[in-house]
Amino acid sequence: MLPFLIDNNKLDIFKAGQESGLGFSFVATMQNILEMEQLLDRDYFVQLDHPKFREP
Repeated sequence: MLPFLIDNNKLDIFKAGQESGLGFSFVATMQNILEMEQLLDRDYFVQLDHPKFREP
């Protein structure tokens, strides 16, 4: 198992665990969250207009 863990990144390990029916998770960075297929497919993130704050 150690070679598999060494040779793969956390997302690959997470997906392999899920596909095997195991309760797997990982500590996500903000970048990981912004790129999650499940959240993107559900249009989880939306643009909002705010009177005081603007996106750079």
